[in-house]
Amino acid sequence: GIRAAGLVAELAAVKVLLEGEGVRLLVEMQEGDLPPAQETVLALCLREAVTNIHKHARAGHVQVSLRRDAGHWWLQVEDDGRGGAIRPGNGLEGMRERLQALGGSLQIEPGVSGGTRLLAGLPYWQPAGHLERGGPLATDDGSDDAAVPGAVQPAAPAAD
Repeated sequence: GIRAAGLVAELAAVKVLLEGEGVRLLVEMQEGDLPPAQETVLALCLREAVTNIHKHARAGHVQVSLRRDAGHWWLQVEDDGRGGAIRPGNGLEGMRERLQALGGSLQIEPGVSGGTRLLAGLPYWQPAGHLERGGPLATDDGSDDAAVPGAVQPAAPAAD
C-alpha cells in the first residue's frame, strides 16, 4: 500500500513541493479510465520526475501533461531548469522497469526550454469491467478486435 499512488494525490504533493519553492506548475490532464496498475505506475513516474527536478534542475517552470492517443497513455514532465547529461540512477531505472513491466517505455531528452523532458508511455487497455462477456473489445479508434488473450500486443519499449 505504501508504494500505491494515485495521480490526483501525487499531483497535489507535486504542487505543494514545487510551488513552495516558487516553481510555477502547469498541469494538463486528459480525463479517461486508467486501470489502477497503470495509474500507480504513472503516479510513481511523476513522483520520481519531480523529485529529480526538485533535487537537480533549479527550474522556474514545470509542465505536467497526461494524454491518451494512438492507443497509449503519455505522461510528460518538462522543466526549464539547467538540463545537462542525465546519469540514470536507481530512481530512473526503477521507473523504466515499472513501465516496461506493463509494456511501456521511458524517454528522457532535452526540453524545449533548455531543461529536461521525460515522456512515459503505457499501452492503453480497457479495465476488465469494460469488456462484454464473449463480445468484441472496442478499441479507441472504433475498430473491433476479438476479446481473446493475446489479441492486444504491448508496444515495444523505445530505445535509449
